[in-house]
Amino acid sequence: MSTSVVFIGNPGVGKSALLNALGGSFESGMSEIGGLTKTVSSQYVVCNDRSLRLLDVPGIMESGGGNTISGNLKMLEDTLNNAGQAVLFFVITPRNGRVAPDDFAVMKTLLTNLKESPTVGVILTQVRPSQVSKLHTADYYNKILTILQQANVNTGYFESNRFIILPEHDDDFSSAEKSMIREYVLSFTPKRVQTKSLIEKVFKAILDFFKGKWF
Repeated sequence: MSTSVVFIGNPGVGKSALLNALGGSFESGMSEIGGLTKTVSSQYVVCNDRSLRLLDVPGIMESGGGNTISGNLKMLEDTLNNAGQAVLFFVITPRNGRVAPDDFAVMKTLLTNLKESPTVGVILTQVRPSQVSKLHTADYYNKILTILQQANVNTGYFESNRFIILPEHDDDFSSAEKSMIREYVLSFTPKRVQTKSLIEKVFKAILDFFKGKWF
């Protein structure tokens, strides 16, 4: 039985590159204008003798207005509810060590509306070299969890210190980075994922976010 692997994040964080590090052959989808990714792509690969179903979903907060965000949420909801045994990873690009509000919004609203979930991982990517050592600490990871807890999110989905940091890169990772990504992803035990009214609740939360009610 294949394990579904889903990377969740906003446009431009490098989800396709991560999927390709696991053996996929996805195009990056890079464009001068966001909101152009309209479908979910899937590929089956064998990674370190494990059968994986790689799922490439659009970035949540693509440009294009409410209809684009709503459509992307619907695709994500359908993908998660039909993923079977899966592992989920939030992909975040911190700037000067800070998690952007829109990345936080995606994490908070999705975690709030999961009925069943595997343990969730976090990947910090495109990190400036000068920031890598500063972020690669349990204290930084715990700060992320604390902020989520203050927002009434169940952080029991996360395991302590279960995150990796990837420095800035071009279109591809080095062999050592690919090996690290594979080892990290394959260390998670897949479980069934289900969401509850994701499209309705998350869309409302994201609209509230843009109205400035969260920060």
